[in-house]
Amino acid sequence: MISNGVYLNDRQKRIDFVLVFRTKDVKLSEDMSKSRQIYEQNLIEEGLILEYTDSIGSGEYTYVHIFAPWDLLTRYAEVMKLRMPMKTIQSNMKVLFDEEYSTDSMVFTAPYTRDKEYLFDIPVPDKEQFFTSSQRAQIVEFILKRKSFTTN
Repeated sequence: MISNGVYLNDRQKRIDFVLVFRTKDVKLSEDMSKSRQIYEQNLIEEGLILEYTDSIGSGEYTYVHIFAPWDLLTRYAEVMKLRMPMKTIQSNMKVLFDEEYSTDSMVFTAPYTRDKEYLFDIPVPDKEQFFTSSQRAQIVEFILKRKSFTTN
């Protein structure tokens, strides 16, 4: 299967994280394979979107592309207390300090909370741009570390 770069096959959802496993590993036991399937099912139940791609050529590896939807990102950003940029308020600093200050370089951040979402500088046409690629990967890694390889 040909890769679509940094996007899933729908060419709209950006890949946030990639897991890789060997498909042609003779040493891979059936128990390990079952554990991996349970783990992936736990990720899907959490809300992550998984897409599988075989490696080009030998097909020895399988890549699991992971995408985190907006609701999941905001829920975990709140849990992780990620500091996100707030909306800027235009004001004339000359009134307070009798000098002209540039507000372009002043960005205020606060721990993200969903109930105060209106205070954050979320891009209107494409809210998916609110979280940077590194923040998205950080959130997905946070989820991956906390999911189990067992059903309970």
